Amino acid sequence: MLPDTHGQLYSLFASLLEHPTSSLCIQVEQAASLLCDRFPQREGWLTVFYDYVNSHSLAAVEELYTHTFDLQGVSCPYVGHQLFGESFKRSRFMACLNHEYHTRQFSSGTELPDHVTVILHFLALGTGDEFSQTLVVEGLIPALTRMTGELAAHEENPYSDVLQVVLDVLSHAFDTPSQSVVGSETGDVAHA
Repeated sequence: MLPDTHGQLYSLFASLLEHPTSSLCIQVEQAASLLCDRFPQREGWLTVFYDYVNSHSLAAVEELYTHTFDLQGVSCPYVGHQLFGESFKRSRFMACLNHEYHTRQFSSGTELPDHVTVILHFLALGTGDEFSQTLVVEGLIPALTRMTGELAAHEENPYSDVLQVVLDVLSHAFDTPSQSVVGSETGDVAHA
């Protein structure tokens, strides 16, 4: 399957990793259904997250989201931060993303361009070009690998389930092992 055939799935993944809304239960069900259709050999994807969302109030899920992504640096949902920390390389990476988004008439809205959900929404457009390939292989996969590893090492967290599923699907779609390492020293993914 080519990477751009997963657009709807990437969009749903982005929704699962955005600040929770009352639509989250439906979005988890939709993502789980698509995963089952596309990967019938893998059962139970998103089960942990689904069970958590369905057995807790929206306020509890919001609190978990804040604890997971807003208060813990290891789970910081910004790819540039995961790869480069708060450095000039991250700034250069974000400038490159903004340029590439602009050339494709894509907007990151009010969010920074390196946020995991923004990148997933961008991938949902289905460009499947060299830039997208490099962005995923050298940016998103290493960042998600770090996020899942660090989060799993600290606590059991239902968002680990979501991050691991996203990582597995991207690794499959882009024919890359899940345990990739950062390959770009410059922060310029277009030329990495």
